[in-house]
Amino acid sequence: MTNLAPDSELNLGKMLGVETVVCVPTTTPAFMRKKLESLGADVVVEGSEWKHADRLAKELSADPLSIYVPPFDHEDIWEGGSSIVQEVYEDLGGRPPAAIGLSVGGGGLLLSVCRGLEKVGWQNTSVLAAETEGADSLAATLKKGELVDLPAITSIAKSLGASCVSSAVLPQARKLSINSVVVSDKEAVEACGRFLVNERFLVEPACGATLAIGYDKDLVPARLRGPVVLIVCGGNIVTPSLLKQWKAQTDAHWDDFST
Repeated sequence: MTNLAPDSELNLGKMLGVETVVCVPTTTPAFMRKKLESLGADVVVEGSEWKHADRLAKELSADPLSIYVPPFDHEDIWEGGSSIVQEVYEDLGGRPPAAIGLSVGGGGLLLSVCRGLEKVGWQNTSVLAAETEGADSLAATLKKGELVDLPAITSIAKSLGASCVSSAVLPQARKLSINSVVVSDKEAVEACGRFLVNERFLVEPACGATLAIGYDKDLVPARLRGPVVLIVCGGNIVTPSLLKQWKAQTDAHWDDFST
């Protein structure tokens, strides 16, 4: 089994009793590689960006005994992830929120939520699709009206490092209200710091892009009225020392009593 995704696929590999190979770029921190190895994966490092690792994974899966497991671009992933919206539906008693905010890398979570909105009949609920500058392939795609492959990922939010979103995104954008929200690395890191102080959860800048929506009302379109649900994701590639490093790198600020 050749794949690019972390813990869930590794657990699946263990359950099936098959070898799991995870292809990652050089930007994946050493501690994360060790974590994957500790879970039983063979970790292969390839290239400086996710797309390079993805290319190798597809080449390895040419072996008839191998299966390529994509991290975001598959119907089963979108179907499974759509259950998030069902949970929100139940929590809100069926009352639709004004919007659901989420982070976008390759678009797997975005497509999952879009499918979930259609299932529960919330087609009028907007999606706030958050990215960081330098990893904003969705924003470029929506602006141009066709898929855009970024020449490079320059953001520190490496978990958003897919240079091009899934081809399934544009058809969904024509059916639902998908609003692109692009924040700076500094804004994303500051949101991570404030969330750590407020909620005692340590998350990475890929998640901070979405959290920034909750801390800056100007990022929410003025036309939206009602609750905004934010999906908190992205807690794998982060440590206290990394957050400290990102804070210094971006000149981010937050108070120990942040709200």
